[in-house]
Amino acid sequence: MVPTQIQTWQMTEPGKLARISIPVPALTSDEALVEITGCGVCHTDISYLYMGVPTEQKPPLTLGHEISGVVVAGPARLVGKEVLVPAVMPCNNCDICRSGRSNRCLGQKMPGNSLGIYGGFASHIPVPAADLCVVGDRKGMPLAWASVIADAVTTPYQAALRARIQAGDRVIVIGAAGGVGSFMTQIAKAMGAGTVIGIDINEQKLKLMEQYGADFTINPKGKSVKEMREAVKAYAKERRIPGNWGWKIFEVTGTKAGQELALALLAFVGTLVVVGYGWCGRGVAMRAQGLGGNVIVVETDPLRALEAVMDGYQVMRMREAARAGEIFVTVTGNLHVIRGEHFAAMRDGAIVCNAGHFNVELDLEALAKLARKRRAIREFVEEFTLRSGRRIYVLGEGRLINLAAAEGHPAAVMDMSFANQALACEYAVKHGRTLERKVYRVPLEIDREIARLKLRSMGVAVEPLTKEQREYLDSWEMGT
Repeated sequence: MVPTQIQTWQMTEPGKLARISIPVPALTSDEALVEITGCGVCHTDISYLYMGVPTEQKPPLTLGHEISGVVVAGPARLVGKEVLVPAVMPCNNCDICRSGRSNRCLGQKMPGNSLGIYGGFASHIPVPAADLCVVGDRKGMPLAWASVIADAVTTPYQAALRARIQAGDRVIVIGAAGGVGSFMTQIAKAMGAGTVIGIDINEQKLKLMEQYGADFTINPKGKSVKEMREAVKAYAKERRIPGNWGWKIFEVTGTKAGQELALALLAFVGTLVVVGYGWCGRGVAMRAQGLGGNVIVVETDPLRALEAVMDGYQVMRMREAARAGEIFVTVTGNLHVIRGEHFAAMRDGAIVCNAGHFNVELDLEALAKLARKRRAIREFVEEFTLRSGRRIYVLGEGRLINLAAAEGHPAAVMDMSFANQALACEYAVKHGRTLERKVYRVPLEIDREIARLKLRSMGVAVEPLTKEQREYLDSWEMGT
């Protein structure tokens, strides 16, 4: 039976709910009316109601986006079907949707937020019909219970699929006792993870998760990042499994502290190829090695190549490095240093990015010709599937990666760059009439003054030369 009124609890303003009746709107040809059986309460709803988080649709509106129910009006193929209403529904018509990235659709609608005044805490809801998920055999489970699948379950499930959790994998879930985190823990274990470590500050719920998939739990309250790392390593040692590599880490709290912990626990032991061993290339190689990675350097300059060897890195031709590497970073400032023949030799899952100045270091036109399929899988990540079936992932469209896909240069670096530029300009103004028309290096005294000021701001002191040492350095009469 199709009703004429919807019974609903509306948020009339933040902190206030009112039970009212609103008319059922006229449905368009691509809409369905769902009689709601169950709607989960998400922390997002709590945030809208009590914490002042604004909704896209201004109040009054009905909250709730984890919805299960039965279609009572709409397309004939759906009427009478038990369905789940996705928490977010794309428009399915824009270029972004057509490119396969409907999860990034700018016109997407969310019940209880941007689907007009309609949400799940009501008797019925009008929704776009295209993305409704028909429920099959529930195996006796109440349909109302299935509402949680619409958001809290599908989010970690999709994360697990993207991470390709396999039998025996080692998994860490940060936020394991929360709504999404508790399901992430269960799903990881159900998909075959050999070890699942749950991390959360809610001690009571954390212990409960030991009955639902967590093999070991850690409460980070009062612990430093180093202590957390040591706790993971100690458990791994007890279980005789690797503790410092190979873990798949899921951060589901969305908090800064959670994200920082996830990055701190992340270990890199793959092979990173640095193309170009200038100042930037040296920094990339040094950081990768510090994280535990195996570093290969590709260089055209014999002196720099020798320096890389003396610094402890493998040095080889690009054609050899292409077969050995897992992550590739170009830092040369030159053209097409990774070309079609190199892409063709890379292993499945290779990640490629550019940290040089312009987006010409990767020959992406050649890569596109090698690919039978190309798609954006998330923001700043594009997947090229070659005719062999191997996949190559390009970050930030091959543009300068720390600007295209991160937050750029930190202020702690840029202050020195700007100081150098400012003092160089001052030097040019003061001495310009005596300088020839050519390119000059920044005078050493400017670099030293900037270094001195920078160290002082950091509270770092350098050892001063004694009078005797100065005389020795200036003299040709002492020594052998």
